[in-house]
Amino acid sequence: MKITDKLDYIHVVDLAGEGTISDLFKKLGEKDAKGNKNVLPDAVEQSEMRTTSLRIEASLLAAFDAVSSRFELSRNEAFAYAVELYLNTLVNSYALGVSEASENSDMTKEQSFSNARYDLIDNLICDDEVKHSIKILTNADAYKKAQELK
Repeated sequence: MKITDKLDYIHVVDLAGEGTISDLFKKLGEKDAKGNKNVLPDAVEQSEMRTTSLRIEASLLAAFDAVSSRFELSRNEAFAYAVELYLNTLVNSYALGVSEASENSDMTKEQSFSNARYDLIDNLICDDEVKHSIKILTNADAYKKAQELK
């Protein structure tokens, strides 16, 4: 049983495809505490994979590996989740800061946040497919932040 199967199951079944990385691991903790081992069958990976290398401090890598191994995540799997969390944090936190600093009284806080988010993504220097991927990857966290603004 692979951890990615558990996480896919949680994402699709428990969170209806709308959970953030934080939501996924919170739900995983709840399931592990209850001894729930339900998973979906292995899915065939359809996405293109790229290799990258990076330099980080040995102690940071050791910490990363230790936490990842607790959840039976390979370094590749854990790195993919870390990158997604990074994108969520940067895009949505930045948009939240922009929206909180703006003084446009014609918009609700949620509308201001959404506009700031789309402005940031739309002005990135990358092709439209990458922009669309960023919107999709960061959408669940953005939705959660927008709900908190109500």
